[in-house]
Amino acid sequence: MVTEALRNLKERELAYVQARATTTTIKEACEIAGIAPRTWDYWPRERRDHLNALAMDYKSSAVERALEALQDKVPELLEGLLGLAKQSRDKRLKLSAIKESLDRTLGRPKQRIEAEVSGRLRLIEEIVSASDGHDSGTAPPTTV
Repeated sequence: MVTEALRNLKERELAYVQARATTTTIKEACEIAGIAPRTWDYWPRERRDHLNALAMDYKSSAVERALEALQDKVPELLEGLLGLAKQSRDKRLKLSAIKESLDRTLGRPKQRIEAEVSGRLRLIEEIVSASDGHDSGTAPPTTV
C-alpha cells in the first residue's frame, strides 16, 4: 500500500517523504528535499498531513523489511556471537558477547525502579485534570 501511494507522488513530494522518514523535523526534511519552507507552507494542510503520514508509514515499512531480512540471519549471527564468547582472549569482549547472547535469547532482565512520591503528585494530577476539563472535586492544595 505504501509503495502504491509513493508511486502517485510528484517528484518533490516523494523527495520530501523519503527525507522526512529519516529526519526529526519538517524543516530538515524540506532542506534535504530541496523544498523552500514557504512552498511547504503553501501546500494544503491535508496534503502536508498526508505526506507526513506516508513518511511514517514508509519508515515503518523499511524497519519491517529490515527485521524480516535479519530474521533469516539470526541463527548465523547468534553462532558468531557464541563463537566470540567461547574463543575470544579478550575477557571484556568475551563477557560482552556472553551478555549479549543471554539478552538476545532470554531477554534483558527487568529493572526495579523505586520512587518516592510526595504531595507534588497530587498537585500534578489536579493540573492535568484541570487541563483536561475535568474537576477533581477537591480544592487545590495550599502547600506543596
